Amino acid sequence: MATLMATLWRIVKLNAHADSGAVYEAHWEALDYEEVEGNTHNGRMYGKVKLESDVTSENFIPWIEVTEVIAIEWVKANLGQEKVTELEAKISSMINNSKTVTVEKKLPWVEVAKAAANLAKQEDEAADTAADLLVQAALRQEDEAADTAADLLVQAAPRKGGD
Repeated sequence: MATLMATLWRIVKLNAHADSGAVYEAHWEALDYEEVEGNTHNGRMYGKVKLESDVTSENFIPWIEVTEVIAIEWVKANLGQEKVTELEAKISSMINNSKTVTVEKKLPWVEVAKAAANLAKQEDEAADTAADLLVQAALRQEDEAADTAADLLVQAAPRKGGD
């Protein structure tokens, strides 16, 4: 199940003149994400806009009284609805692109060489294992032959002594 949220706009930094409190620049980010089967796919845009403040206007809001909601309104108004829509579409596209499986463009002859090297290594390891097993079997046979010879000597010894 996919979880999708609406684009979240945030103000990252707000610059203002210290003497008047007039905000002159806003750094913003817009982001969204979608969760699909435990995987999170993100999209994010960042930018800044210059703002004009008229300290003599009755609508003037000094930096100390600016809320994030107000600053976001200023940013979106400065960008314009068309640009806001374009940015949100780009974010959505980023999310969709991150969900798309891409084909790796490797060089086939390099991949074939790697596969051949791995196969040769596996064959070498198998040959080494087989050789080890043969040596172990031969040693076991020698041990068994020695045990058998010892048993025969033990069995033969009383017969020789009794003659």
